Amino acid sequence: RQKVVLFGGGIKSGGANETWEWDGKTWMEIKSAKTEPRYNSTMVYDANQNKIVRFGGWDGTKRVSETWEFDGKTWTKLNIESPDARNHAQMVYDTKRKKIVLFGGHNGDFVFGDTWEFDGTSWKKIISIEPQKRIDNGH
Repeated sequence: RQKVVLFGGGIKSGGANETWEWDGKTWMEIKSAKTEPRYNSTMVYDANQNKIVRFGGWDGTKRVSETWEFDGKTWTKLNIESPDARNHAQMVYDTKRKKIVLFGGHNGDFVFGDTWEFDGTSWKKIISIEPQKRIDNGH
């Protein structure tokens, strides 16, 4: 659809459940896309599914382990087993293999170095690394 999609915001600001699109000139809020608030989730465009996939984040009280899809109008929570709850993870889309790759993040106590793949229907851990104790940096 040739648009940039922005989701979330600060939990305390009340903007953590907003979805906006930018067409290169104008930002427009997608009012039909209201969903559960999240902060510091990660998302990427899945060209094979033609949807945006969002994972994890902070809901104001805890980190979550949820996978959501956005079709341009609404967010849908997938009822699937997902990676461990975390925020500050990163995802990229592998165009050659048509899979999403998720790496890292933390759950407040531990930093993750594991790597996961999502094929549009299920997650699979492809690299397992023991989580490391998180050093509090005041963030």
